[in-house]
Parts: sequence; C-alpha cells; structure tokens
Amino acid sequence: MKLRFSIALFSLLFLINAKAFGAPCCASATSGPGLLSNEERSHLTTRVSRSSISNNIDSDGYWERTKDPVITQTMELSGAILLSDRWQIGMAVPFSERTTTSQKYSGLGDVSGTIGYEYLPDWDYHPWRPRAVGYFQITAPTGLSIYDEGSTTGSGALGQGFWTLGMGTLLTKAWGRWDVLALGEIHRSLSREIKSQASLTANPGLGTSIGAGVGMSLGAWRLGGNVTWTYQDPISIRGNIDSEGTLQRYASASLSLNYMIDSTLAAQATYTDQNILGRPFNTSLSRIVSLQLRKQWVR
Repeated sequence: MKLRFSIALFSLLFLINAKAFGAPCCASATSGPGLLSNEERSHLTTRVSRSSISNNIDSDGYWERTKDPVITQTMELSGAILLSDRWQIGMAVPFSERTTTSQKYSGLGDVSGTIGYEYLPDWDYHPWRPRAVGYFQITAPTGLSIYDEGSTTGSGALGQGFWTLGMGTLLTKAWGRWDVLALGEIHRSLSREIKSQASLTANPGLGTSIGAGVGMSLGAWRLGGNVTWTYQDPISIRGNIDSEGTLQRYASASLSLNYMIDSTLAAQATYTDQNILGRPFNTSLSRIVSLQLRKQWVR
C-alpha cells in the first residue's frame, strides 16, 4: 500500500506540473486532476509552490533573460472521492499571489473539476498490464487574466481567462521498488470577449500535454523524475484588429522526493525547471519549488 500511495502522490504532482506553470497570458493545459490510487477512497491535498520566471521566449524563438522578476506563490487545495469502484470526482481550488518589482496581485486562481473512470483496473496485479484511468475536466476562468485586467504584459494575471474542457488518461505500473507512469491529455478553450476592448474576441485553439516519469522507492522514501511536453495552438483575435496569434510550446522537467509519514499521510518536495529541455516557443519559462501534503482515506 505504501508504494502505491507514493505513486499516487507522485502522479498528482506529475499531472499538476503538466499544466500549472505555463505563461499566464495564454490558453493552457487543463490542471492536474489529482486522481485516486487503487486503495484510496478519498484524499485531501494541500500544495504550496513558488515559481520565478527566468526567461522569456518570443515568437521568433529568441531567448531573453527576465529583467523584471515575476514571482508567483500559490496555495492549492484539492480533493477527490470515489463514487463507485471505478468512478471518481475531484476538485482543485488555487489561491495565488503574483509579485513584480513594482506591484503585487493576489486572489483566486482558476478552479477545476474532474470526473474520472478506471477503464483498466489492476485488481490481479498483472506483471505487465498497467492501471489506467481516463478523465474529463472543466476549468472555470475564476482567476484574473490578461483579458480582464486590460494589460498586455499579463503581470497581474492569476488565471488563463477561458472556460476549458479537457480529457486525458494516466497509466501507472510498479515492479518491486520501481514504478513508471505516462500521461496524455487534450483540451479546448472556449472563445471570449476581451473586456477592455468590447469589440475584440479571443479564440483559442486546441492544446495538449504528454509526459512520462519513473521512480524508485526505498522504505518510506521515494525519488522520482518526469518530463512533460506542452503544446498550445495560437490564440487568434477577431474584431477591430485581427491577429492570427502564435503557437506556444515548452517542456517541464521535475525531480521529486516523497516521504510516507504513515500509511495514510505523505509529504512531497518537488523542483521543476522549464529551461532545460525542448525547444520552447512564445512562452515564459519558470523554475518552481513546491511542497505538498496529502491525506488519504482507504477503501
């Protein structure tokens, strides 16, 4: 049970990192659904993180080191509960504070809800077949976004600014001390008016994230790493001014350390860097440190 709970905690951070730290001005992947593991009936999770934008990549692919530091601190509360043996629902509520050299913004981020189904269970602990959970997710634009604040810099943006519908799958498998996981998701954000310019409409396209991770457990400890690639279609603008927009892409590499405090409580520390891998394009790259505490109730 301890190993599987550790994998569940690592999977949660893996899913969150697939989304949470993209450029705030753009439509982004759906947030981490915080799916339940095999033995869990429900969980409550608290995560705190601190991210710092280190580089900006323009629409020509050129790197520029950030001159005006932007620090974002976030506390996210999330939970999930079983509806039946294979159906589950979850919710995540983030609160953020975003600080520049001259201003500070704080408030609610984008709230998300998830429904998941375990379409490939692992009740018989098959030697090679993974456990697989599919999910649908809706994200509400409850956080202030660049389309609300009337700024082209996005310095006060705490959310993406769009209603977003997404679907994805998570596959996990463990062999002794080792475990692996893989993730794929696709999402679509809905068009909206730009409030500061009532005659303009922002039209986002499709986006996707794929990733993989591996971990090793030793007693109550677990060390894991993962890589996630994120792509977002251009956001076109229609109205008095027409613009086709530019696609966005980046990769996130993470290293995490997990500790099982007891059979139902686990802590995790994670470092994520978006400056290491891939060919980022039209985005801001961050370095993130996060701490998480997860309480589970078993079936």
